[in-house]
Amino acid sequence: MVKGLPEERTIALAHYMVDSGATVRQAAARFGVSKSTVHKDITTRLKRQNAVLYAEVQAVLLRNKSERHIRGGNATRDKYREEARKRGGSCFACIAHAKQNRPPRREAGSADLKRGNSAQRNNPI
Repeated sequence: MVKGLPEERTIALAHYMVDSGATVRQAAARFGVSKSTVHKDITTRLKRQNAVLYAEVQAVLLRNKSERHIRGGNATRDKYREEARKRGGSCFACIAHAKQNRPPRREAGSADLKRGNSAQRNNPI
């Protein structure tokens, strides 16, 4: 969108990130620039142009960084759910086990373990 002057783009990126809580990747896609450009704008250029806005953007970046492991986990879960849906099953854990060529784990309280099945006790999966 705003590929022109770096100073204008920097302020526009900063306002967008503060208003929407966007990640660097989302801001880059929205403005049609690279992630490197966004990072350079909101760290180096913005610090010189507007210290108050810089502090607000840094708060958004810190929040996004602290949440990224959650977003990654959600993306993995969604991936396996979609694969399960395509296969007609509902257990994405079974799909993960199938990819590793092993049966799903048995629960600690399963009937085999309660009956004393030594093969299960001596050879945990």
